[in-house]
Amino acid sequence: MVEGAWNPLSTRFQIPDRSKPPVATSGLFGPTHDLIDFAPGRLDPARVVGRKIEQLETSVGTYGMGGPGFFGLRLGDDWLVVTLWGAGEWISCCGRLVEDVFYVESGRPAPWIDQRVDWEGIEFRRAVIGRTITSIVVAKLSMRIELDNGFDFSIDEDPAARPATFSGVARSLAASEDLRDGVLLFPTAEIWV
Repeated sequence: MVEGAWNPLSTRFQIPDRSKPPVATSGLFGPTHDLIDFAPGRLDPARVVGRKIEQLETSVGTYGMGGPGFFGLRLGDDWLVVTLWGAGEWISCCGRLVEDVFYVESGRPAPWIDQRVDWEGIEFRRAVIGRTITSIVVAKLSMRIELDNGFDFSIDEDPAARPATFSGVARSLAASEDLRDGVLLFPTAEIWV
């Protein structure tokens, strides 16, 4: 990726300040409460290993009119979130992409969440929700989360091993980006970028 170009990793966030009353004029696209800056810091694996996944979402995050498509796992009161735009198209589970809108055109296997057949990814959710995280390793360019049923979520270090974007460009981080700054714990899935 060229420096100065659009970068896929988000590292600046705002979340609702739930210590104050809800915003009366938030409307359908506005925040539920006044927003405050939130900098969660790098993930300590000990905070997620041994925890049960209670919910899975591939559309976490918003900028008010749409969303970046962060990947999130709810672990009790916390959300483990991968803050890459379109994260489901970066993440494989057991060698199969979580999401892939262009799999037919590109000749790739169907993803776990196939918008042409099963928008919700029921099979995938059944295999993941209720499972426990047994291991997590996040490096500068890669990630691997293992579950107690043998399932794993991974982002390969080699951009050539990741599916290309719709325009044929390899999915890669800018030289200044570090995936350890984008696999984070949040107290909410209402994350504003």
